[in-house]
This record gives sequence, C-alpha cells and structure tokens, in this order.
Amino acid sequence: MLVEITIFEDYTPPTVSLGIQCFHKDKKSINDFLSVMLFLFQVDLLFYELYFKYRFSIMNKNRPVYLGADAFMGLPITALTSICHRISGVIMFAAVPLLLWMLAQSLESESSFEALKVLMAGAFAKLVIWGVVAAFIFHVVAGFRHLLMDLGIGESLEAGRRGSILVLVISALLILAAGVWICLPI
Repeated sequence: MLVEITIFEDYTPPTVSLGIQCFHKDKKSINDFLSVMLFLFQVDLLFYELYFKYRFSIMNKNRPVYLGADAFMGLPITALTSICHRISGVIMFAAVPLLLWMLAQSLESESSFEALKVLMAGAFAKLVIWGVVAAFIFHVVAGFRHLLMDLGIGESLEAGRRGSILVLVISALLILAAGVWICLPI
C-alpha cells in the first residue's frame, strides 16, 4: 500500500492519494473490493473537505486565539509569581484532607502511629509531603510580599519585579532546605 499525504497551511483538510496493489490468486475480487473501499474513502474525504471549507468560511476571524502552555513564557515575572501563588494555595487546599487523615492516624493509637511512620518512610510519601511543604513555603513567602505591597512597600513596577525575583529566590532556597530535611532518615 502506498500512501501520500499533503497538508496545507490554510486549514484545509489533508488530501490523500492511495495506490493499492494486491497480489493474490483471486486478484480480481480483491481488487474490486479494494476499489470500492477506495471510492468510499474518497467520497468520505470529499464530504470532510466540503464540511471544513464551509466551517472555516463562516468562522469568526476575530475569535480568541488558543494560548498553549508556552503562553506563560511571555508573561512578566510578577504575573508568574502571582499565578504560582494562587496555584500553591490550591495545592494546600487540596492537601488538607491528606494532612487531616495523617493527623487522625497519628493520634488514634500507638500502632497506627507506627504504621504511619512506616508509610512516611517511603520515597513517594516523602515526595508528596515535600510538594505540600513547598507549596506552603512559596505561599507564605509570596503572601508576605503581598502584605508588604498592601502597606505601600514595593508598589512600583521595578520594585514589584525585584520583589518577585526575591520571592522566587527565597522560596527556592527554603524549598531545597525543606527537601533535604524531609529526605533525612528518621
């Protein structure tokens, strides 16, 4: 089977041309079947092409543009810090049931406390706890920056940029220190 696909840049669907050859003792019936299948495939492509030409011709040209994950790369450092502050708050909120379960297990009995200690000795559990602690650290440091800005300190554009960089540096150092502390043996 030989398949050739050409894709155009202007939202037209791909055009496909197939060259099918069959080598079998009953070559005529198989070739007839393949030619019918090829015809149906080409009719399907024709409807597909007509549908998308119609769809893109009536589409609003001023519609919003899709911004993929790379859209965050063009944002200022202050915006990235603010977005990360919100994300860290969501992570902490999502971690509350896990932390409450751990507290309940540790206070239930001595045997459940020992079982929790064994569970927390695993690498995955330490990684999860480190993630929650990292979210907490970043949230506290960025929240302190927001409190200073509420007091009128660091409200200019340049001071905001420097404050964001300072938040990222302090958070990174504290998060690394927390990771080392969490990974130490009990």
